Amino acid sequence: MKTKLILLLSILLFNIGISYSQTAVIRDSVTARIDRYIPSGQWKFITAAKLNLALKNLNVSGLNKTTDKDATSGYVGLTTFKLNLKNSANTFTSYMYNTNSASRSYRFPNVSMTVADSATVGTLSSSVTTGLGAKVDTVAQITAETKTKITYNKRGLVTAGTDATTADIAVSSNKFYINNADTTLLNSGKILTVDGSAAKPAVGVGADSIGLYQISASQLGVTVDGLVGGWNTTGLFTGYITEQITGSGITFSKSTIQKRTSTAFTANATLTAAEIAKGLITITSGTDTLTLPTATNLGTQLGAETGTTFDFVVQNSASGGTALLVVNTGITKRSAIGAGGEDLTVPNSATTGTSGFRITFLSDTVAIISRLY
Repeated sequence: MKTKLILLLSILLFNIGISYSQTAVIRDSVTARIDRYIPSGQWKFITAAKLNLALKNLNVSGLNKTTDKDATSGYVGLTTFKLNLKNSANTFTSYMYNTNSASRSYRFPNVSMTVADSATVGTLSSSVTTGLGAKVDTVAQITAETKTKITYNKRGLVTAGTDATTADIAVSSNKFYINNADTTLLNSGKILTVDGSAAKPAVGVGADSIGLYQISASQLGVTVDGLVGGWNTTGLFTGYITEQITGSGITFSKSTIQKRTSTAFTANATLTAAEIAKGLITITSGTDTLTLPTATNLGTQLGAETGTTFDFVVQNSASGGTALLVVNTGITKRSAIGAGGEDLTVPNSATTGTSGFRITFLSDTVAIISRLY
């Protein structure tokens, strides 16, 4: 009877997933309890109450079922001494094992991490090597100090420092320096050219020539409205230009030559005061109607006032069409000084296609225009 009960219990435990080794543990525990509560020779008098007493408080906790092997909340199994590792989706099994020839101990750091294989470590090492190769190399130490001239390598690291001299300063527009030889000349009251060229006006630096220009071998001068000249023995302004100031005006001993700057047009347009002020309007193609600027705008451009006159030329020698000037606010046509009346038309002609006009201001906002030829 006892043997049959133990056998039946073993079969029952195995069928519900308890492993063979764990079934043996439970069987031995049950056998010991039965022997304690049901003495030998009394099995034929066993009752349900006595069997219940024998199995009461039998502790089988902590036992694992075979169905819990490699399962969630279960236990990890072994396959030919390889540790089974299921992926999180439970779709395949990987294995961890060793081929040691002796007992080894492995200690993991107390951090969460991802284990990298040798190939990944090799890639990381290559990346680190490449990154280090791009870093700036150090240079030899230099003395810590403040210098105005530094030397640096192609990586931008300073390798030396010295005091800059005038020889290190590049000459730029309107900025020059002098050398020792120049200083000797200055101390002797001599005149130096600004850039070392004798062809340029020289800056006077002697006791009697500060701020003056050397305009001849024996004459110093100043600038007047951008012109360079000097005074002769009678006090008249002279020098490079033969211009003399008399009591009532300026007398030129030579003819004046006026050059104009052209502004070209190929279609109808309103002229700006700046374009008129250049002095030459050129028609290059087509029949063009050109409207003059207002008297106010032109007066502002020219700085005109009562009595101011201004001459300009319209060139129409290559357009193939006719050019026509149209007056604007504040400007009135006046009979021509020459032939043509108040006509402001300039016909096209390769030989005569040009006309001159004069604007005379009655005030800074009112003017008349007359044809010269």
